[in-house]
Parts: sequence; C-alpha cells; structure tokens
Amino acid sequence: MAISHTNRIRYNYSAGSSSQAKDVSVTETAGGSIAISEAFTIGATPTDTLVVTDFNVPTPADVKSVYIVAEQTGSAGGGTLATGSFANQGGASAIGPDPVNAGEPIVWSDNGGNNFPQDASNPFLAAATSLEYTPDAGLAQNDEVTIIAYVLYDPT
Repeated sequence: MAISHTNRIRYNYSAGSSSQAKDVSVTETAGGSIAISEAFTIGATPTDTLVVTDFNVPTPADVKSVYIVAEQTGSAGGGTLATGSFANQGGASAIGPDPVNAGEPIVWSDNGGNNFPQDASNPFLAAATSLEYTPDAGLAQNDEVTIIAYVLYDPT
C-alpha cells in the first residue's frame, strides 16, 4: 500500500509596506511510515537525554521524507526550551543540524534526489533504533517536552 507524506514550507517576507508569501511543497510516496508523538516530563537533571524507543530506521538511503520536532508542551517547572540536539541510539550519529532551535522542525524530502528544501539533506546519516533528544540548558524539573517524528521510507 502506498503512503504519501507532504512537506510544505511557507516563506514570508516583509519590507516596509510590501510583503510576499509563497508556499512550496513536495509530496513523497513510499511503502512504510513511522509516526510517533511521545511526551516526556523533565526530571531532576534537565539536560538528560530523552529517548524514544521502538524507532527503527535501518537504512538511511531508504528514507524519503522526514519531519521531526521537539516542542515544550508544559512549563510547570518554570523553564523554557531553547535548543537541543537529536541523535540516534547512544548519540552515535547526529540527526539534523546541531543544535536545533526549540519548535523548529527538521524537514527534508528526497525530491527525486534533489533535496527539499534545497539546502537540506537526509538527516539520517546512520541506521537508528532509537531517537534521542538532548535539551540544552533552559528547562527545569517538571517541564514537559513532546517529540514528534514522521518518517516515510521504502521498506526493503
């Protein structure tokens, strides 16, 4: 069964009283999909790594589309998520840029080998059996972070 994912980016530009807006999107179709949303409550050490288990990307070359984001969903501890880093199991390989600003997703589509957005590349440099997020300073104990990940891939 074919599954489709669409990455859409909206560009806005303003200069004085003039403004421009443009939507650009790419839709990819493949046979496998990962969709994860996992919430975490920050413990006593706010920079401890948050681990999403059961996240399996065996072959990075099979990945066709990616959307990954960490969002602060609660501030009971009074902290603020600023930046953080994504990696695969044990931090063996970074996933996407390092650091990633809070709330800014890692977005990429293969786009027939042409990369979308054009300055992006497949964020998976190695196989992954977990998705890890390490927040930088700013969060406090009892704050909440949700990791959302969508990956479209060709199963082999």
